[in-house]
Amino acid sequence: MTIIGIDCATIASKTGLTLAEYDEAILRIKDCRIADSKVPVAEQIYGWIQTAERALLAMDAPLGWPSPMGRALAEHKAGAPIAIKANDLFRRYTDEVVRRTPGKSPLEVGADRIARTARTALSFLADLGVLVGKSIPLAWKARIDRGIYAIEVYPAGTLRVHQRMGTVVGSANTDEKKRSLLNKMSESGTLRFENEKDTAIANEHVLDSVLCAASAVEFLEERVIFPRTENERDLAQKEGWIWVRDAAGSERNTQRVLGLRCPN
Repeated sequence: MTIIGIDCATIASKTGLTLAEYDEAILRIKDCRIADSKVPVAEQIYGWIQTAERALLAMDAPLGWPSPMGRALAEHKAGAPIAIKANDLFRRYTDEVVRRTPGKSPLEVGADRIARTARTALSFLADLGVLVGKSIPLAWKARIDRGIYAIEVYPAGTLRVHQRMGTVVGSANTDEKKRSLLNKMSESGTLRFENEKDTAIANEHVLDSVLCAASAVEFLEERVIFPRTENERDLAQKEGWIWVRDAAGSERNTQRVLGLRCPN
């Protein structure tokens, strides 16, 4: 399977791209780079996937907004109060799951500048869909059918889970910890670079794009937190879902254990 890791940004010079192939439990990095500012990102990705039978895009960007925000703002008038708590208004349900399980808070798409990145990411998916000839759906199960699908991932959350698992230790800065994680994967044989690894991941955005691809493998291997109930699945399809490693095992029911906002 072809895997594309994308560290999304509003400008090409900060957009990291990774082309990888996943087969027999090994993620092979074929290419990783900063996006070309002279060619639309969608066209660059299309060049990588146009002959792929199956492809999964792992994107580090929110792909939805909090459901309460949409309801609250639809009829809001200037000067009127908003009766919804700030966390419910600005955070998605999946943001809370990630905050309370791996223990790393994603940027709030309803409040932070990350909203601009989210819009850019969604526009990219639409542009790529035009090139492919059909829209790019989000994947909700690990068994990927023929075609091109996308998921939302979170490299910083992936790193935090591996820190909790003891895979990454030490007091180095965040990028060095991410490189340490990739080095551990390389040493185990589950990750292989076909170009010079250290040079390739020297750039922080390229580094994150490789981690996006690695996060996609965790999704495909069902080592991530899945929505557990029908209500969680419905809300995820409205707001988006961050596929992050589940260090506690596959039996966790996030709604029951965490008591998060999710209608019964």
